[in-house]
Amino acid sequence: MENRYKIHSITGIITAVLVGILGISLAAVCIVIYFNGTNTPFSREIVSAHVKYVIIQTILTVAAVISGAAIKIFMPLPKSRLSGVRDASLTHSALEKKLKSKDSRLLYADTVVIAEKKYRSRLNLIKICVVITSFAVALVLTVLNEYT
Repeated sequence: MENRYKIHSITGIITAVLVGILGISLAAVCIVIYFNGTNTPFSREIVSAHVKYVIIQTILTVAAVISGAAIKIFMPLPKSRLSGVRDASLTHSALEKKLKSKDSRLLYADTVVIAEKKYRSRLNLIKICVVITSFAVALVLTVLNEYT
C-alpha cells in the first residue's frame, strides 16, 4: 500500500518537473525565434528548424503524462477512510459546548454556507482571471505575429 503512494507521488513530481522544463525550453525557443532578426520570425521553416531542440523533452513529457495516467488507472489509490468534511454532529457538539446555547446548530449551518459561498466565488473569480489573461496573451501574440 505504501508503494502505491510512493509511485504516484514520484510520477507526479517527475511529470511536473518535465512539464516545467518543457515550458521553459519552449519559451526560450520562442524568444530565440522572435529575436532572430528575420522579417517573418514564425514561419514554418524557422519554427521547424528550432523545434528539433525540444523534441526529446516533448517526447519525455508526453511519456511521463501517459505513464502517470496508466498508473492511475491500473494502480488506483484506495479511498481514504477520512472524509474531507468533518461530521456535522461532532462539530455541533463542539460548538454547543463552547457556546452553551441551543442556537449553535444554526450558527454552524450559516458559517458553513457562508464559507462555501466565499470559497466558490473566489474560485470562480480565479478561473475568470486565468481565462481573460490567457485570451489577452494569445491576442497580443497574434497581433505581434501579424505585424512583425
